[in-house]
Amino acid sequence: FAVTEADDVPLSGLLQKVASILPEGFRYTDVTAVSLQYGDDVYTTENFAETEWMISQSTSACDGKALSVTVYFWKPYDDTSSNSYQLNKSTLLSALLRRIADTVNRLNLAEILNEQQALVQLMLDQASDGVVIIDPVTKRFNLFNTQAYKYLGYSEQEFSQLTIREVQAALSEKELDRVFERILNGESLTFETLHRTKSGDICEVEVSASSVARSGKLFVCVSRRDITEQKNTERAQIRTMESLKLQ
Repeated sequence: FAVTEADDVPLSGLLQKVASILPEGFRYTDVTAVSLQYGDDVYTTENFAETEWMISQSTSACDGKALSVTVYFWKPYDDTSSNSYQLNKSTLLSALLRRIADTVNRLNLAEILNEQQALVQLMLDQASDGVVIIDPVTKRFNLFNTQAYKYLGYSEQEFSQLTIREVQAALSEKELDRVFERILNGESLTFETLHRTKSGDICEVEVSASSVARSGKLFVCVSRRDITEQKNTERAQIRTMESLKLQ
């Protein structure tokens, strides 16, 4: 039943494939027809026809839609009336239906997660500041927006291979670990630091960091704002003030 493990097939196409191969699980394959129903959609074998000789199982998917499988036999057989035959077929059909339900639920969940991921990415890309979500163990960028990598001169692919250690230019590894520990313990931090671009230039940034949960795991979310120009202006003003004091 490896077809249910496919992740690159639309759910409708996968259910049609499942319906087509289900007769292979029954003794009288050449005279067996199957109807698989998920919500309002029905998937059948090519030779499908309803008869009075049938077995059926039903359940509900996690999205609340009804899911059922009905197996029809074109004619009765002597052993179809035996309790052992009915029990074996019902047990098999129940097991097949559970497998189908698991597959439907898995693909539906994957679709929901993909939609949520796309929404989160859209929100990140609309932010004017660079935003990254960092895995606290590997220190890699788990998710980031366009501004995060373009600002530092990287391509999206290049940036996805980096860790915060390769970008951070002011904190030692121990200092960085302490910052992560404080954030994961519930603190929200805002501080100034230095970041290194791909070309090696150093830029001054203000970062705001807090923890965020994704898929049951805590990550560190960092929003970064370039303050290099602001700092240059402040230093120029200080130099001017000092120069005036000397006059």
